[in-house]
Amino acid sequence: MSYISPQDIAITENLYGRPVECEVKIDLTIKELEIIKNSQHDGRAHDITVFITNRDKLLFIAKHFYPRDLFRAPSGRPNRAKVSSMAPNEKS
Repeated sequence: MSYISPQDIAITENLYGRPVECEVKIDLTIKELEIIKNSQHDGRAHDITVFITNRDKLLFIAKHFYPRDLFRAPSGRPNRAKVSSMAPNEKS
């Protein structure tokens, strides 16, 4: 189930620019796959990862429960209401 439409993508690209696209294939354990499936309980079909740069530096985050030296790029599910509200006002 997808709730991000091609129109939503076009609006986002107009606001922020077209992102660089990349693809990564990662082997998962059965347990890891179950964690992903459990995050889809309400129809979640998307996860957005954002790589934020400043010259030659990248921003990474750490969750409070991560091991001390584990970091990752910010990511998460898009907010359906915010995606819908990004559309330009037709009265403008």
